[in-house]
Amino acid sequence: MLHKKWLALLGLAIFLSACTKAPEYSIAQGRAGELQFQVVYLPVTSNQTERRVVERVHSLLTHLEQQLSSENAESEVARVNNWAQSSALVLTRDLEEFIRVGMSVDMLTEHGLSLFQKASQSPLPHVFVENHRLIKTDPSLKLTFDALISGYAVDRIAVMMRQMGVVNYQITVNNQRRSKRFRVMPVVNDIHAGQHIVDVEQEINARSYALGYARSPNNAEVYVVYNSAAQASGLAQWLATMPVAEALITADRLNLAVSIHSDAKDSGTRYNSAAFN
Repeated sequence: MLHKKWLALLGLAIFLSACTKAPEYSIAQGRAGELQFQVVYLPVTSNQTERRVVERVHSLLTHLEQQLSSENAESEVARVNNWAQSSALVLTRDLEEFIRVGMSVDMLTEHGLSLFQKASQSPLPHVFVENHRLIKTDPSLKLTFDALISGYAVDRIAVMMRQMGVVNYQITVNNQRRSKRFRVMPVVNDIHAGQHIVDVEQEINARSYALGYARSPNNAEVYVVYNSAAQASGLAQWLATMPVAEALITADRLNLAVSIHSDAKDSGTRYNSAAFN
């Protein structure tokens, strides 16, 4: 009798397992100016269609590129760069946040990305930001944050997804990435250009992470896991300017989670920092 009950329960478990559908992820992708994006997400409402998410992401990225690119003469960043006075400049919400991101990356990279350009060699801070106002320490100072726009865009899309109630996603913009509760490997037609992106992500032991990416002049791939995609992107670009040995020493000194894949002819070797292992 017990044997029959056990078989019945086993059969019921197999039946329920077979009837349970795997989560169906949606993919919203496209391009807004120079920003190519892909958002893989698990919808929580019926109106979170791929078309609607594409429209929202495209609108957001178009706005960010127009306002934050130094190459756009009408952008908010250009307004800062053309401000040649010592008096305070009122900042928009987006611009203030972006400048604070740039300041944090400048500190993290030990001023190695040349995000601030100015004629003088004064040791004073580049800018002061307080009460939604900016003061330049040197009127000639220019913000050159364009390399951070892709990572910052990823972070902003993540905010948008959270506002939509979406908690399972993978966001990619120009090879910068952010992932939350996402373990569908690999994504079909992943737009990320990294040859080792799948291997790297499979080793990341975190439910939520930001992953920066850069390629060195010697074609080594540098991956950095950090708090935000903008910061991770900046760190990856900085480390990519160094020889592999120096980059690993720097990563260990700063306790950065870094994975470097060298495609040298003699050996395609992977190097992980202590914090990545």
